[in-house]
Amino acid sequence: MWTLVIIVLMSGTQGVSGTSSSISSIDFSSKEKCDAAVKLLSGAGIVPVKDANGAFQIRPDCVQK
Repeated sequence: MWTLVIIVLMSGTQGVSGTSSSISSIDFSSKEKCDAAVKLLSGAGIVPVKDANGAFQIRPDCVQK
């Protein structure tokens, strides 16, 4: 069993300093499926937040249970 761990980091928006974060996970039956999900999410990279001064970053990784 493989688990995709997704960490999302967001910088302060609209003049507010600081950061926030979120951690989620999804289980996969094989490493290949988990790696495919990482590849898909890694394409997001650093994305500007619409109508705000901040940005968020998605950091996915697979770990074996």
